[in-house]
Amino acid sequence: TRFKDQATLFLDGVEISTITVTPHKLDVDPRGFVIGQDQDFVGGGFQGSQSMHGIISALNIFPYALEEFRIQNLLCATCPAQGTACDDANPKTFNDIEDGDCNCLGTPTPDALVSMHFENDLLDVSGNNMHGTSANPIYASANCGQSFEIGNNIDDVIFLPEVITNELGDFTISVNAKIDELASGNNLLSCANENYTNELLVGFHQGQGMVMIIGNIPYVFPNSLSIMSDMLWHHIVISRKAHEARLYVDGVLIGSPIPVSNKVIKVDPSGFVLGQDQDIVGGGFQTGQTWWGKVDQLRIFAYAFEEENVGVLDCEFCPLIQELDDNPITPNNYYAEGEIQSAGLIQSSDQVLFQAGNTVTLLSDFEVPVGVNFEVKIDQCPLEANY
Repeated sequence: TRFKDQATLFLDGVEISTITVTPHKLDVDPRGFVIGQDQDFVGGGFQGSQSMHGIISALNIFPYALEEFRIQNLLCATCPAQGTACDDANPKTFNDIEDGDCNCLGTPTPDALVSMHFENDLLDVSGNNMHGTSANPIYASANCGQSFEIGNNIDDVIFLPEVITNELGDFTISVNAKIDELASGNNLLSCANENYTNELLVGFHQGQGMVMIIGNIPYVFPNSLSIMSDMLWHHIVISRKAHEARLYVDGVLIGSPIPVSNKVIKVDPSGFVLGQDQDIVGGGFQTGQTWWGKVDQLRIFAYAFEEENVGVLDCEFCPLIQELDDNPITPNNYYAEGEIQSAGLIQSSDQVLFQAGNTVTLLSDFEVPVGVNFEVKIDQCPLEANY
């Protein structure tokens, strides 16, 4: 991994050493990226004595530096083939990974089952192609780019592939969300099957607070009644590990873990929706039971995040950070609305581009001068970059 000027080597999930390297952005010509050989000129000039001369499998490349606990989650991608080979009809499951049963040689182990940013689309950017569908999606501005808006009606709903949550054991659900109006039950996420229309439900219910229903049995997170009623954006994380569930709000554990059912989640086709409560599989929506607000940055994982790692979910995939830190600033990329909380010296020859107290609207309004080091924090999303 490389983060800024620090490169770290991990071997079999264990950190070996960290060294200081050049932090500049990589610039690769067409045909200039090869595996197994050393190039003496772009796309060629190979020599037998400079080849890999071995075997490689399960190559994964990420546009950010993975933390150690996530690197350990990749281990199963390099296990020897055992059992039936994976294909579309017999995919690797996260339960296989957790049990150490690596059925597929060379099958990448994804981190998030689904990752949606709602940047005027319902695309899954995890690489798993778990895209959503909605008849008439409405988008609104949020802390990190755009969000999906859900009114008090039966039409604002996102249908997601049931395979995301079907067969889930341990899990983590992370979402940035706000409520616009309180209803009897502001329901955020619902999974259903023919036996249980509330096989899994997450929402905020008046008089109770944040609730999770598993197999039609409700569980209430204590000390959560005031969390969403302020009508502000919050980062919500709910995790389940075996018989224990935790609620984190803005990176802080709320109350104590609560005992819950550890039943494996079963979801029928069309039975996974966002923004509504299902009374029948894939339908039976009612006004007063919608989320009635906005959702953004939805991510679901097939393991329970530990408390010390929950904070990395909040702004890790913030489009603002990704666009500035990893990509050129181009017109019509991402909007960022919010006060700059802190900033170092960032200026061109005649104007200050970022300054504490300023409000940023469109990123393409600004240019970052070459050679300037800076650190910016917008809406609590830290950004450090060197241009």
